[in-house]
This record gives sequence, structure tokens and C-alpha cells, in this order.
Amino acid sequence: MQAVKLRIDFPKCVWPAKALAVGLLLAMTSPIHAQLERVSVAGEGSQANADSYQAAISDDGSVIAFRSNASNLVAGDTNQWSDIFVRDLGAGTTVIASRQPDGSESVNFSQRPSLSGDGRYVVFETPYENQTILSTGLYDRELDSNSYLLFLQNSAGNPSYPRQARLEPVLSGDGAILALRSRGEFQSVSPPAAAPPDDDNNFAHDVFVYAWAASPVESMRRVSRLTTGDELDADSRRPALSHDGSRVAFMTYSDLLASDTNSRPDVVVKNTVSGVLELVSVTPAGFAGNGGSFNPAVSADAVIVAFRSEASDLVAGDDNGRWDIFVRDRTAATTIRVSVASDGTQADHHSSEASISDDGRFVAFRSLAANLVPGDTNGRADIFVHDRVTGQTVRVGQPAVGESDGHSAAPAISGNGAWIVFESDASNLVPGDTNRARDIFRAANPLAAGIREGR
Repeated sequence: MQAVKLRIDFPKCVWPAKALAVGLLLAMTSPIHAQLERVSVAGEGSQANADSYQAAISDDGSVIAFRSNASNLVAGDTNQWSDIFVRDLGAGTTVIASRQPDGSESVNFSQRPSLSGDGRYVVFETPYENQTILSTGLYDRELDSNSYLLFLQNSAGNPSYPRQARLEPVLSGDGAILALRSRGEFQSVSPPAAAPPDDDNNFAHDVFVYAWAASPVESMRRVSRLTTGDELDADSRRPALSHDGSRVAFMTYSDLLASDTNSRPDVVVKNTVSGVLELVSVTPAGFAGNGGSFNPAVSADAVIVAFRSEASDLVAGDDNGRWDIFVRDRTAATTIRVSVASDGTQADHHSSEASISDDGRFVAFRSLAANLVPGDTNGRADIFVHDRVTGQTVRVGQPAVGESDGHSAAPAISGNGAWIVFESDASNLVPGDTNRARDIFRAANPLAAGIREGR
């Protein structure tokens, strides 16, 4: 697994008081470098021969799905396309998830994996039966089986999936609900009973949810609507689901509420039971911010929503002119900025790509800032974690000695908050990284040691 462990040898002559002080210092600092491993590897641990991207992680951090262009992670991978792989860190195995239902290789690329909380189900974008029709593939790790959940085709029966199309499939934590986005011209759906009502006339990307495991089959439901049921007049994207799938956060370019007057993308949450739509990227006065907001991530109950924003009026004192990461507590109706140093100093560069733990306490994000933690001098994008309870911000995914020599991106935090996976083109995070490729790594959250230790 190429895990990095930190060994500390204490001289026998250290006085108890000094030993205690040193121990406390190490307790605060050493976990940042401990338990960092590369996961985009073959079953026996050999490194990938091409780039890996787009990691997703199970609730306990033991199962990671990712996209890779590598051909040597499993035997018999000869399709020369990017595939979806699953690494089980407990078992030390790597398997390919993006096969066809008959077990044969896909002859087109697969991307954007999403995992259920228990790590059993993996969904991803993949062409239907190797054609240009976009579908959602499903891999069941327990049954070791593949299937197509949906494929989408336009009303004329012609392929509606050029490469620029995206479904952005996301599974709820319980694995029962699938969220995705699609354009209005997608009218033919398989299975036919899953087709939504034929009332999509806005010619925009919309967000849908689908109870894929329901019996009998239920139709997809469009959730990017006003509370009144009216269509939105612009694109909606990047869905994020609560654990049970009853709440969906997404970003939309539509000015959809009376309080939304900024003509910029905003982040909203839709209650799929009541139909209520709530704007969450708001100022203290409850109005949409003065800049765009993007790419939400939600806690298990979707009460806590993290997102990136260009706005400068969501919190007081935001004058750094940078993208920041904000967290909205929908129950308390409060917003805080979390892309800050532990003392509250605002970032001196852009932050993006928020991911949040199930309880909403820990927020992982990517930042180019050099002032969020002491000693950040590598001039690279790094991965950080902020603790909303203590206000502490730390950098993760660094080598035991020195700093990362490459950029890191796309963090995903486990549901329990104990682990973060991310992609990086650095070559010095673990020993033996000589493949000159972007890899997937898992790092321990140093602020969540008690969770990993069961206390």
C-alpha cells in the first residue's frame, strides 16, 4: 500500500516535563504526515502506468473508486480507454468496475464515479453498449455484477451523447437514490417506466432523481423546479444528495426566487418530499450574493451545505478578492467562511472543490493559498481540512519530509470525517513514486484521530 509511517525515537535522558512537551507537540503535528498512502495501484501494490482521477470514498474510508487511464491495475485491461476502478484497502484488492453487463470490457471511456456510503454500489458515466448514447453504469461489489441503470436518447432516436454531454451521476449515502443532470431533449429513457413526464421544455440542463432500486419501477423526477412546479429558465448542475436522497443541493444559473437578483449561478437545496426550494448562497440579509456560487456538498441530513463562491458579501470582512469556501447551516440560517487560517486570516489565493463529512463538522477543500498554515512555501495547490467546531485548519497530503512537489486536487472526505482522498501529480508524497503520472492518495485527517481510534 506504500503507507508512510512516522517513527519517533526519544533519547533516554529526556526529562519528564520536556518529554511531555515534546509529546504534545508531536501529537499536534505528526499525524499530518502519518498514514498517507497511494491507492491508485494494482492489487499487489505496483504503481499505475498512466494518470488517475476523480476519486470517491466510502463512509469509513476503506473503499475508494476512481477513474484511471492505466492499463496495468488489473489483468486483461486492453481497451485503451479510461476505466473505473475500486480499491479495497482492507482487502488489499483493486478491481475494475466499468465492465459491460456480460463481463466484457468497455470499448469507450468511463468517468465520474460515485460510491454508496457502505461502498457496495458504484455508479459512473459510460456509453450504453459501447455506443454514443450516454448511460449510468452500476457496479455491485457484493454481487460482482454490472448493469445499466439508465440510458438517455433524444426524441428522434439519434445518439444524444457527444463527449461534451455530462450526467454527473451521484448516489445517496444509502445507495437507493441516484441524482443526475440532463438536457430537455433527452426523451427516450430505458427502462421506459423510468422516463419522466414529457413536460421538459426549457432546453436547459435539469437535475433529476431516480429511485433505481424501487419495485415497481418509478419514473425519474425533475427537482430543478420552482416550489410552484414551474420550470427553471437556465441550466442546473452538480447535484449533491442527503443520505436518504430526500434533499438535493445543486447549482443553478436561473434567478429562481424573489431574493435571487444577481443573475449569477447560485446554490439551492430542494426538499423532494415537500417540493420546497431554498436558496442557500445568501447574504446575512437573505439575498443572493454579489458573485456566483458553485458545486455544493452536503452533510448526511443536508442541513449543512458547503460550496465555493466568488461573492464578497456572504460574510463580513471578505475583501480578499478570491474564491472562498463557505458553509451554510440551514437550520441556524448562518453562513461562515472556512477557507481561512486557524486564526481567521483570509486566504491569499483561490479555494475550491469543497467536500464535507456526514455530520458537517469537517470540510476538505483545495487551495492555492500560501497563508492558511505555517510553512506553506511550495507554490502548489494543496488540500486542506477545516474543523467547524474548533476553527482549526490544517494541510493534508504532504510528505514526511518537506512539501509536495506537485499540485493536488479533487478532495473527497469520508462520511465519518477520518480520511481524505485526492489526486496529485506530486512525485514525493510516498516512496517509490516514479510513474510520472497523476495518482490517487488517501490521507488521514489529523483533526479526526479519535474517530479512527474509535473514541
